[in-house]
Amino acid sequence: MTLSLRTRIAWWVRPALAAACIVARISAPLAGRWIDAIVDYGIYVDAKLL
Repeated sequence: MTLSLRTRIAWWVRPALAAACIVARISAPLAGRWIDAIVDYGIYVDAKLL
């Protein structure tokens, strides 16, 4: 059974995109929390310096 190059690419790209979407959904809230924490820390440091 010979698959065309397009079919092979589609076969690999779709699961990769699905996995990327899942990873993004899981990591986005975590990244958001880290960014919030960094911003809060920055505000805290600024308040200490003033």
